[in-house]
Amino acid sequence: MKRRLYITGYYGMFNFGDELFQAALLQNSGSVFPGFDVRVARPRFRSEVLRRAYARRGRAGALLRAACAVWYAARASVLILGGGSVLTGLRGVRSLQWMLAPVTRTRFGAVGISIGPFSSAHDESRARAFLSNFDRLVVRDEHSMMEASRLGAGDRARLGGDIAALYNYPHRDSRDVGGHRRVLGYLPCAPATPDMRQTERVCAALGVAVDDSGLVRSNVEVVVFALDTHEEIGDERVASRAVSTLTDMGFAARIVRFENDDVEEVCRQIGQLDGAWAVRLHGAIVSYLSGVPFVMQSYHQKCEAFADEIGLPAELLASMQSEPEQLQGAWRALLRGDSSPRLSPSRYASRARAVYSS
Repeated sequence: MKRRLYITGYYGMFNFGDELFQAALLQNSGSVFPGFDVRVARPRFRSEVLRRAYARRGRAGALLRAACAVWYAARASVLILGGGSVLTGLRGVRSLQWMLAPVTRTRFGAVGISIGPFSSAHDESRARAFLSNFDRLVVRDEHSMMEASRLGAGDRARLGGDIAALYNYPHRDSRDVGGHRRVLGYLPCAPATPDMRQTERVCAALGVAVDDSGLVRSNVEVVVFALDTHEEIGDERVASRAVSTLTDMGFAARIVRFENDDVEEVCRQIGQLDGAWAVRLHGAIVSYLSGVPFVMQSYHQKCEAFADEIGLPAELLASMQSEPEQLQGAWRALLRGDSSPRLSPSRYASRARAVYSS
């Protein structure tokens, strides 16, 4: 009988990037986890009320997540942390699973994760101890490789890139990007823009860049993606503000929401864009892997690590501190379409498949 392996992460939290991880791993479970009965540790509630309660902040949500964590830990021979910024300390359900390991005899590993940054020496110490129990460790960026080495796990760590590189993306239709019609994407991140001012600045910069390029605003459609639809901390509010602002500016604008865990539909919609402005990391990664030119507006170390990894040109990289002129310049570079990352998507994906399958 095959040993049972559960992939665990921030699943069931209404976030596109995290759901993309488990979809990609399930598509490739036979090559990434040969010899195991592979399953996903996520809530199986049929009730939408319970699904929302599981993801909610507060005591009720924490208790539901803890109960699920214990249930899966008791049934797993191996628990694999599957993607994301999941090792910045050790708390919550992950800490509970680790404490139960001597009883459940669960082994641990991780694929496609980031390590750090740590907010305290205590968090770093607990992460070091946790890593020492890992049978397998694949990280997604060079910074995490250095952190793994510093924390004593360098001999087991391998650099595989983001798990999203394993996903089988929908076919991208041919588009005439030299014509007068453009379909652009804006993929904001609510935690990075809590007061909406950053969103307003990005929209204003687009208006200037489009006018300077000779395009007509009414011939430019902007698709705004809400990639996190968590009812408390998701992107719905910022996406709605962006659509309202862009419409008032004379653009055609609409929202695409991540709904019903439909990873494939969101990937398909991103893949049809002529260009994308991504704040969400997996908005940028899916654009890259789908062959869509993109600007990354970095708000976190993991964004900068990805930009460095693929050699994203400086003119296509913005930050949350960028001045209006810099934002306008990034939009202009995107509209010109004459810059691209140094590392091709095919090479990035090929390396990922080789590392994750070995």
